[in-house]
Amino acid sequence: NYQVVPYYTNAWMEKHFPKIDFLFITLLIIFCFMSTFGVTLIWVKHMTKQLVPMLEASDKIAKQELDFEVGSSNIKEFNDVLNSLEKMKIALSDSLRENWLQEENKRSQISALTHDLKTPISIVKGNAELLKDTNLSEEQKTYVDFIIKNSNRISDYSITLMDMNKSEQF
Repeated sequence: NYQVVPYYTNAWMEKHFPKIDFLFITLLIIFCFMSTFGVTLIWVKHMTKQLVPMLEASDKIAKQELDFEVGSSNIKEFNDVLNSLEKMKIALSDSLRENWLQEENKRSQISALTHDLKTPISIVKGNAELLKDTNLSEEQKTYVDFIIKNSNRISDYSITLMDMNKSEQF
């Protein structure tokens, strides 16, 4: 009957260090944790590098800075997401461009409308002022004053509308 037990050849080490089999198991566990931690750090660095194009693209899209090239990744799934971000960027750009064109069209229509209103309002107001200088009954003078007052209001509204339209252009 023999027992095979590892031991230190140095008596001092045998006295002060833990048993050698316990030390080997402890060191093995520590090295496993360290290698797992090291591999995890390497993969985190690799994955972070692969995520950078997605993060940059989504950040620029969020800020509506749509004049950029979407990067690529070595991971197929990340490239699928990047392609989706590219499509989103193009769709958003088209939508913003269409909205801008509609706003421009609306401003030009409002400008044309206010310009077209000015001439008839000026004619009505001028004719009413000419009528006011003639011999009119009190009832007719009341109606002419009413016409002048309301044509001034319409003129003021059209000026306000033109000013608002001009301020929206900038």
